[in-house]
Amino acid sequence: MNGWKTADEHALEIKTFDAAAPTVDRCLTPVRTGGMRVLVIEDEEATSFLMRKMLEKEFSATVEVAADWVGAKESLLADTFDIVTLDLMLPDGNGLELLSEIKAMDSHLPVVIVTGEGNEQACLAAFQRGIAGYVIKDGQMLSRLIEVVGNAAAAAALESSKRARVGREKYYRSLIDQSLDVILVVTPAGTITFASPVAGVFFGCDAADLVDRNIFDFLREEDSGRLLEELSNLLVEPGSVGSVQLQVRRSDGGFRDIEALGKAFARESDEPYVVINGRDITERKRMERSLAELNECFLSMGASTRGNIDMIVARGMHILQGVLMVYTRGRRGERQSCVSCAAHPDHFLGFGYSEAFLGNPIECHEAPLPIEDISGFPGGNGIIAGARKAELESVLVYPVTIDGEMTGRLYLFYDKRVKISKERIEIMGMLTRALVIEEERLAHEQDLKDFIAIASHELRHPITVIKGYAMTLEKHNSELSKEHRAQILSNINKGADRLTSLVTELMDTSNIDRGLFEVFRREANIETLINRAVGQMHTRGVKHEIDVHVEKGLGSRFVDPVKLMIAMVHMIENAVNYSPAGTGIRVIACPDGAGLKVSVLDRGPGVPLAERSQIFNRFYRADDVEHHSVPGIGLGLYIAKNIIEGHGGEIRYEPREGGGSIFSFTLP
Repeated sequence: MNGWKTADEHALEIKTFDAAAPTVDRCLTPVRTGGMRVLVIEDEEATSFLMRKMLEKEFSATVEVAADWVGAKESLLADTFDIVTLDLMLPDGNGLELLSEIKAMDSHLPVVIVTGEGNEQACLAAFQRGIAGYVIKDGQMLSRLIEVVGNAAAAAALESSKRARVGREKYYRSLIDQSLDVILVVTPAGTITFASPVAGVFFGCDAADLVDRNIFDFLREEDSGRLLEELSNLLVEPGSVGSVQLQVRRSDGGFRDIEALGKAFARESDEPYVVINGRDITERKRMERSLAELNECFLSMGASTRGNIDMIVARGMHILQGVLMVYTRGRRGERQSCVSCAAHPDHFLGFGYSEAFLGNPIECHEAPLPIEDISGFPGGNGIIAGARKAELESVLVYPVTIDGEMTGRLYLFYDKRVKISKERIEIMGMLTRALVIEEERLAHEQDLKDFIAIASHELRHPITVIKGYAMTLEKHNSELSKEHRAQILSNINKGADRLTSLVTELMDTSNIDRGLFEVFRREANIETLINRAVGQMHTRGVKHEIDVHVEKGLGSRFVDPVKLMIAMVHMIENAVNYSPAGTGIRVIACPDGAGLKVSVLDRGPGVPLAERSQIFNRFYRADDVEHHSVPGIGLGLYIAKNIIEGHGGEIRYEPREGGGSIFSFTLP
């Protein structure tokens, strides 16, 4: 047991150590590490006590003691330590075996052997297992332990710092590798010394192949000059940031746009360098160019609606780089009519696309439908079959919608499989909105033509009557009987009333369009207003029987009596105009919750399903303009709708069972 001491000798050594501590500090200058955690594995109580005291005093350490192998392993599994001291002679196991287990758990944990076993074989075996120091239990144990633990702590701190630095380097490298941006490091002359993986993707080659290449080799001449100027400015003032937009030539010969931010860094021992962080803006620049072309297209449109539609389709195909664009008219479920189409001059399209679009349109409902692979899209006839025959591979279908209803489709075809981007869809949306404007213009022009034709007919008739009878009175007044003159004057009066009615409708429509059609409410009896409206129809010579049914409890309401009666006159007049001779008309009024409902029922031809959404539009007529068989200029129901909505109510149409129509309105 060479090197072991009795308890009295230990007590004496502690006192000696306390007295000699300043001398030890001056000679050894140990590294003192506050907050260090130490596990002392020592079965001899006096020695572990002495070591714990010394470690607490010299290193402000938190010390835990384990007296055997089992206790040591429990402590190591339960807690984390900065240093372990280990006695090779343990009561329940071999210290070297425990050392191997400790290193297996954490190879970086410093272990200091403190033992009375001083043979070279044990020392060599311990150092082979990676210990931080070897201290013999002798008269110099404490001073030697301070030195070894201090050195081990310093080495551990250095190793920890190194591992942290390596970890940070790996972390930052992973950020660069995973970055979506192009990252380059270049010299003042433009030589690339580092390229991120994304840079390789952007340039179309392996990132390693970019190193030692000159960045100016990838640029157009005009861009090279701008980049050189920017690099020069950065190098004059290191730390500053500059930006430039460039076109970069890829390895396949194509060009992509990049927005580059650069920052220069100076080094004392070497030439400065510039870090370039670039973002691929190819799609953004393409979108900007497309929008500029689109704006030019819109600005160049003329007065011809048809010419404008053809221009939108042709320029749209060019802007979106397709090979075929087709615009069709037709609501959902209807056959399509090809309005305009444009095909790329370099492509032969071997199918009759005008005919194909009449058959089976691609249903896109209210949302755009991108089909990037036509071959995998269901459908074996119509457009899809024709597109496959012409070897077209992708298509974008965009619905053309007017007043919430799909009225047509715009198709854009590609002869190769393409990724249909959000930007392409947005531009298609702009094209369809331009088509909607032209369609509305066309509809307005047609409405105006129809109105002029109808108004001319309607005005000509009473004017002809008035003029004819006036001439008769002028030439033959003395020859006419009193009864005959009275009849002529009555007809002149009716013609004047008809002219007054037409002018009033036009004035009311003008006031509605200008926002001057106001409602002035006061209390009025609804049954009285209905009877007055029916009476006015009778004064016009209406021969149809008009049956009025007003339920009890309707009473008076707070309405504009003049305008509400006008609305009812228009509704009854509409029923009279479209009802066959000998059929009756019914007017029914009843409570509707807290409000009221008035309905006008007839036995006319009704309204076709496709036209029901247009019934209350201005100038709408159910008959053909060219075969004008019903009096009126198509403003009555339009005026009635605005009067009812001005009261906060709703007007609607529904087919009548057994044939005919029901026009009704409700008021709150």
